[in-house]
Amino acid sequence: MVNNLLISKELLLRFPLDESLRGYGHEDTQLGWQLAAAAVPVHHLDNPVRHAGLETAAVFLEKSEQAVRNLAQLLRQGRVEPGARLVQVARRLRRAGLAPVAQAVLGAAAPALRRHLLGPRPRLAALDALKLLWLLRALAA
Repeated sequence: MVNNLLISKELLLRFPLDESLRGYGHEDTQLGWQLAAAAVPVHHLDNPVRHAGLETAAVFLEKSEQAVRNLAQLLRQGRVEPGARLVQVARRLRRAGLAPVAQAVLGAAAPALRRHLLGPRPRLAALDALKLLWLLRALAA
């Protein structure tokens, strides 16, 4: 996440954030992949970000969906390493020919998953399921 990033000017000029991505998400993923590919050492600090109620859960879901579309774009263009668990699951489903079935099941469950995530006690598993649906749809487009 680049919201708490400390990077030298020289490195940022060498590896600029991708301006071609629309909306929210995954500029940091691409930057991290570029730094790793160039063997640039990265030091991670345990510096948790707390949600201060600045945006609603509905806005967060919209941003999350946009971020997944950006991730799919980067994957299609070979501009990030497909190491994330979400990507690995989507690729396994596609290779096994099960992506259409997973899309149908998750698509049918999507309204309930969304209601759950907008409710008082959301679980991350529901968000993971929606992200998988969004990624499968984006990669199929």
